Parts: sequence; structure tokens; C-alpha cells
Amino acid sequence: MTEEWEQYRYAQARAWLEHIRALGERVESTKALIDSERNMMDGVRGIDYGADGGSGSSAPDDAMVNAIAKMQRHIAEYAALLSEYEDERYDARNHLAKMEGHAERQALTYRYLLGWSWDDVCAAMFYTHDGMMKLRRRAIVSAYDVMPLEWRDPVQHAL
Repeated sequence: MTEEWEQYRYAQARAWLEHIRALGERVESTKALIDSERNMMDGVRGIDYGADGGSGSSAPDDAMVNAIAKMQRHIAEYAALLSEYEDERYDARNHLAKMEGHAERQALTYRYLLGWSWDDVCAAMFYTHDGMMKLRRRAIVSAYDVMPLEWRDPVQHAL
């Protein structure tokens, strides 16, 4: 195998794996945003029936309605992202299961499907950092053979 071909295989497989990992990060950041919005809503109150009715202000009503609408948008986005991520992760797990090397498959699963850091993967698999980086390179190149066809040679669309 030529060095150029191996670099191509590595780049294509890594792009696929990073795509899955990035989806997971987007799911987590959207969940954090929802949690933040929920905490901010703790201070928003509904209608204050004890307040003077003559003020004519609907600010509390609007604040609650706006907060709920914003939360609903974030939850809908989260649900769509989570669904896409779980589908991608399920497909990736099935593709990676076809890899021959158990250690390679395990390292890629920990890193890209479970979102672990490379240091955590090293510790779990009892590898040194240098040993894991060598395994990582081989694993990503090997993943090219089992990854979805649409990621192997992406079509360049005309502008």
C-alpha cells in the first residue's frame, strides 16, 4: 500500500468517525443548553393574581410564554439530534463490528462512539500513550474497509 493511499484511507475514515463524535458533542451541548434554560426558568413566574390588576403589564405572562416556547424549541432540536446520533452510532457499531482486530475495534468504539478521551482509552486498555497512538493509526486505516460506502469516496457536488 502506498503512503499516499494510506493517508487517503486514514483521512476518509477519520472524517467519518469524527462526524459521529461531533454529533455526540452537539447532543451533549444541546442538553446542557436545555438544563441552563430550565435553571433560568426557575426565576420566571406565571400570573401574579395578588398584584394590582390596574397596572396593565403583561410582562410576567410574556416572560413565561417566551421561556416555554424557547425551551420547546431546544427540546425539539435535542430530540432530533439525539435520534440522528443514535442512528449514526448504531450503524457505526455495526460497521466497526466487522473489523478483524479486537483492540482496534475497541479503541475506536471507546473514542468515537462513547466519546472517551485518548488518555481514558489508554488506561482502560492498558496501553501507553505511544502504543495507543500507533494502534489508533492502524485502527483508523482499517476502519476504512468497513465504513459506509458514502464516506469512502464522497462525491464532489457542483456549485
